[in-house]
Amino acid sequence: MSGGTPVGGGGIIRQRHSQGYSSSGDDLEDDACSQSALGLLPVPRARSWTEIVENILWIGSAIFVIYFGDRHSNLIYLLWHDGRIRRVPLYLGMVAIGLNLVIFFYTSMLAWSARRFDEKWELTTISALPYVTLLGLIAFCLLSFALWPIWGFLTFPLLSLEFQPQPQGSRDEDYTQKNHVPRQQKILLEKEASMSWAVADAVDYKGFPADRDKTGGWVPAALILGIEICERLSTMGIAVNLVTYLGGTMHLSSSTSANIVTDFMGTSFMLCLLGGFLADSFLGRYKTIAIFAFIQTLGTGMLALSTRLPQLRPPPCWPPQIPCRQASGLQMGVLYLIAVGTGGLKSSVSGFGTDQFDGSDPKEKAQMAYFFNRFFFFISTGTLMAVTVLVYIQDEVGRSWAYGICSVSMFSAILIFLSGTKRYRYKKSSGSPIVHIFQVIVASFNKRNLERPSNIGCMYEDAPESSRIQHTNQFRCLDLATVVVEGDFPGGGGATSVPPNPWRLSSVSRVEEVKMVARLLPIWATTIIFWTTYAQMITFSVEQASTMERTIGGFMIPAGSLTVFFVAAILITLAVNDRLIMPFWKKWKGKPGFTNLQRIALGLVLSTLGMASAALIERKRLSVARAAGPTVPTLPVSVFYLIPQFFLVGAGEAFIYTGQLDFFITQSPKGMKTMSTGLFLTTLSLGFFFSSFLVSIIKQVTGAGDRQGWLADNINNGRLDLFYGLLSILSFINFVAYLVCANWYKPQVNLRPVLEMEDKKMVNGTVAEEKV
Repeated sequence: MSGGTPVGGGGIIRQRHSQGYSSSGDDLEDDACSQSALGLLPVPRARSWTEIVENILWIGSAIFVIYFGDRHSNLIYLLWHDGRIRRVPLYLGMVAIGLNLVIFFYTSMLAWSARRFDEKWELTTISALPYVTLLGLIAFCLLSFALWPIWGFLTFPLLSLEFQPQPQGSRDEDYTQKNHVPRQQKILLEKEASMSWAVADAVDYKGFPADRDKTGGWVPAALILGIEICERLSTMGIAVNLVTYLGGTMHLSSSTSANIVTDFMGTSFMLCLLGGFLADSFLGRYKTIAIFAFIQTLGTGMLALSTRLPQLRPPPCWPPQIPCRQASGLQMGVLYLIAVGTGGLKSSVSGFGTDQFDGSDPKEKAQMAYFFNRFFFFISTGTLMAVTVLVYIQDEVGRSWAYGICSVSMFSAILIFLSGTKRYRYKKSSGSPIVHIFQVIVASFNKRNLERPSNIGCMYEDAPESSRIQHTNQFRCLDLATVVVEGDFPGGGGATSVPPNPWRLSSVSRVEEVKMVARLLPIWATTIIFWTTYAQMITFSVEQASTMERTIGGFMIPAGSLTVFFVAAILITLAVNDRLIMPFWKKWKGKPGFTNLQRIALGLVLSTLGMASAALIERKRLSVARAAGPTVPTLPVSVFYLIPQFFLVGAGEAFIYTGQLDFFITQSPKGMKTMSTGLFLTTLSLGFFFSSFLVSIIKQVTGAGDRQGWLADNINNGRLDLFYGLLSILSFINFVAYLVCANWYKPQVNLRPVLEMEDKKMVNGTVAEEKV
């Protein structure tokens, strides 16, 4: 066997194809023979110990909270003794939790080899996992409104079940009566007989070529997604309610607190460039994730201690003490320690996740497209738990508990991440991408007086044939870096003796990599405005909600909780796109879904419509405010009028985030993927900063003198509708500019498939002339 895995009970074919991996021809032949000889049914892959422990912890946490928690606040006590609890959602929530317990017990038994002989049963279970996930989210929402949202933490391991390995073929595949093996397996036996067991450009944790069967795929990708959901839970759990902490505990003014929050979020995303540089140049993605996750854990732990230890925060501000003593720079530095951890972590997580899929394998390439949707689904789920669960704990239980949960969740995520060390695929660092870019620019600038090369035969190339990039005619000025002149090689050596001076001569592939980065920049610039509109959803939209009617049956909805509709729009859009739009698009167009540029365009259109909707709704709210007069604290207009703008911008984020992530990872050079991810995340940072800049300009221009201006201190006296209208106009202009840039953009082509196609034509005896 070549690269095979020990056969257990003749089930290796079922094991491999359930994971979506390919195998060599010898393995498949031997395994098929052993299965035929033994006459045994195929046995599914046993679940890893981390998945088993996850299920046990879920059940154990449930038992602990119910029976061993605070006797005066556990669910059973509240159910029978506290009349404030609305019993109907609590009953429904407990039923959902009970069903989740049954399902987890069911999957745990599967992990211990129980009831594993019916392959159709396993297929049915896997196909039901999205509905199980939806059940967990419903239980979470119901119990959140029942004043015990801690249960939401217990449902998030359920999401990982959706990423269990799935069998090849459709879920309703016909099975043969003889051995319960899919018919499509015969096709796979023929197609995969010539495929190598090793992934071309990846290694395992020992530095050997990565075995396709033993590394990569959905299992390690799920572990990587786990650390991302904990990062979002931690970062957003701190950021969404940070203003009240800075104003109350740290004694800062409201404007200063707001600026610190904006700077904190902007710095977190801006530092993604630093994390990407370190990952691509020195550390690699795996070490970068581990190191910066530990930094974030340390920062959140120190923040939790600052809420408990008086020495780490300013003294209480009693009425006689005026002015209050504000926090020192050292006491505030812990926030930027968290920002450093967040920036370094986020820049590598998505890239390391895509490393687990081989882009040259059609099956794994298709799985990579689903990874981007699920990656953002996990981000949104972590944000949802942060804006509901952690905010509630901060207000009702204590900030030290909430920040402690952030620290513990990050520490747990690190352990889960490290547990997959042997299963990950690793890509070697290719040096500093920034240095490579400057080398090409300097080399081409020094040769600016030379004549541009007329054909590719005059250009220098030293890259291996398998990794060469096809030459393009864009940015022809950079081609001068490939012209060989005297002094390019140290000591007067030739091109075959010693490598050239990289600051004087670059290869065609290196120049094309720089061109790839240059082609990303117009798309990068035209997506910044979206995140400016996004910033309005967590600032002015919340302020609008605070003036509107928010009562439902005697329950007052907190104004900040309306961001739940925003996150819900993201989750619904991702689900609809994954389950309805992509299958329909595949049947209609023969493609797996929208391209990355099409998704970005959809996001920009939806955000433009969202701002236009916000302007119309705000005009309605202002007319009611003027009719009611300044003495009415709550306007007689329902807060649910704001749902359209939340849903439109939220749906737009679902498309544009996944589209940007896919675009910047797949269209960047292999050695610059982490840096390009950081480049993408800087659009979020610049969007926040541009929002602050735009607000400042509008206030100065429209509020000069004694005028209230568009953005008055009391929004009932301002013209927020005009501000939203301005944003919609800017968004439309930006969308037109994006269409121009997207039409101009030309994706890069790797030379290897072209050479293989030409070789195939030569073998068939036909040579076709192609345009270059």
